[in-house]
Amino acid sequence: MKKNVIIRDDKIEVVYEIGEHMSGTEIADRLNITRSAVSQILKRSIKSIYFKLKNKYKNYSTIQIISTMAYVFNIKTDMEYKKFFKLFPEKIKGEVNDEARK
Repeated sequence: MKKNVIIRDDKIEVVYEIGEHMSGTEIADRLNITRSAVSQILKRSIKSIYFKLKNKYKNYSTIQIISTMAYVFNIKTDMEYKKFFKLFPEKIKGEVNDEARK
């Protein structure tokens, strides 16, 4: 079962249904908004989900939280993971780098 990301009223919803992944351009075209707006909404949503998980699972490392999110969002390939990771704020990316060095 695949998941689609749907944007409604500046909120991202993950919908479980049979379908194909959509690019930022495809989402923007379908909703008649800019690709930049899609990117900003995705970044805000990813950040919000990250901090909600971090608050709920206080014993999880940053890497564990991001890995959990990637699993939920069905991120499988290296390319998908790189694109997904780019959506995170620099501070969170820095935490991942710090954890990886330990």
